[in-house]
Amino acid sequence: MSQHATPIAGLLLTNGAVAAPGAPQSLFETTPFIQSDTQLQLWREPQARTLRGLRVQQAPAAQTLLLTPLTGMVWIMVLDLRRNSHSFCHWYGVEMQASAAQSLCIPPGCAHGFLTLAADTLLLSMASVKDEPLLQRGIRWDDAQFGMAWPYPPEQLSDLDGGLPDFPLAHL
Repeated sequence: MSQHATPIAGLLLTNGAVAAPGAPQSLFETTPFIQSDTQLQLWREPQARTLRGLRVQQAPAAQTLLLTPLTGMVWIMVLDLRRNSHSFCHWYGVEMQASAAQSLCIPPGCAHGFLTLAADTLLLSMASVKDEPLLQRGIRWDDAQFGMAWPYPPEQLSDLDGGLPDFPLAHL
């Protein structure tokens, strides 16, 4: 397994080694997530070009997230919203395929979203703490002040995600 730094402080891309047929394969290291309040979610999107996000959970329940595609292919977008970070307001997008055994570890204070690039994509999300609905915030996926470059426009977008506001930087 190898880890690669990204332009976002603390954001790591992990590539798992492809195991021999029938051999176990380690996709990620769980040490930062072994707590009683760890939360696992599976996101299944039957259609390609379905977009979710961008979402972030604020302190005191800010989350470290580990995202791993189990089937299909996904574009994951991360936006650094940590005022004291050298990468504040910078974004990073990466295409991830289940066949490449990749994971993305997202530090607390960074918003994230994803766009499915293949039908029947299954994405595993592991959070260091459980969701707290009152502390969740959303940012519009195409907020012009950040200039995020997605590979395709979404074809499917929930009413919730489609109605997210542009982000008021003054409220960070």
